[in-house]
Amino acid sequence: MKYNLNALLIVEGQNDKSYLSNFLNSHIFVTDGFDAKRQIDYLKEVIQVRQIILLLDPDPDGRKIAQFLLDNLGECLNIYIDYPLTSKKHGVFECDKDTIIKYLQPYFVDEPEAPTLSMSTLLRYIDKKDKIIAKYHIIGKTNKNLLEKLNVLKITENDLKLI
Repeated sequence: MKYNLNALLIVEGQNDKSYLSNFLNSHIFVTDGFDAKRQIDYLKEVIQVRQIILLLDPDPDGRKIAQFLLDNLGECLNIYIDYPLTSKKHGVFECDKDTIIKYLQPYFVDEPEAPTLSMSTLLRYIDKKDKIIAKYHIIGKTNKNLLEKLNVLKITENDLKLI
């Protein structure tokens, strides 16, 4: 069973994203360390249209990333998971599924959010790709990445027509 979360979940690494994707239907943003600094303008766009939940490792790097995002985005929800003192590693990837579900459960919704754009719709506006990337502060130029980030922002075909 997968749980539906209509927020943007921010994690530190690709392993965290892959692990969480096994049991969550959610948009998941990977910081890759401090890459969030490069993408802060995009995240400022996101916070205007959806909740952002931080699920970062409770280590010094995770705390620095969380503080940076909280300072720059304000209204993020920072979920801090307590790990047993006997645990050698303290990351999202090492946390058991039931514990993560317990912490995120208040934010689950019954139905997954439908995407606002499809790849075929995006490709009809591909001649505007550079303008779309600039307008919404998107880093990464693959069509798949662009589509995912536009859906996080809830961009519709009508929005693309206006660009």
